[in-house]
Amino acid sequence: MRQAAPRALTDRKEHVLELLAGPGHLWLATAAESLPHLVPLAFAYGEGDLLMVTKPGTRTVRSLRDAGRARAALGDTRDVVLIDGTTTLFDPQSVTGQLGALLDTLPMGRRVPGSVGLRLRPDRIQAWQSMAEIGDRTLMSGGRWLV
Repeated sequence: MRQAAPRALTDRKEHVLELLAGPGHLWLATAAESLPHLVPLAFAYGEGDLLMVTKPGTRTVRSLRDAGRARAALGDTRDVVLIDGTTTLFDPQSVTGQLGALLDTLPMGRRVPGSVGLRLRPDRIQAWQSMAEIGDRTLMSGGRWLV
């Protein structure tokens, strides 16, 4: 089986931004006290951040309070996007304007009393669709797009 030529970095960035334009779903990985945790969450993307909403007593929320970092994964094994970044927790009810409207597109959104908002600010984004793209998979580093 012949491997496809790698896409240009600008094409990969455009593809990532299309995936983020969702709303969609991702896998969010967190860890605290040496215990990894992985959950599927709906997300919206606005002002450069991934926004999610979950219940307050979850292991995800506890891990984020402890570590303040997470990794999000979108796509499948033939279309991978990994996003690492810092996280903050917020009250979804307090968000207004465009970000509030984005939260309202999520299943939990601002409709569930007591829910917790999660904001992931990307500092590294990697994307690839084949082994040919692995060498140049990093599209963002230190919070800045490289392309």
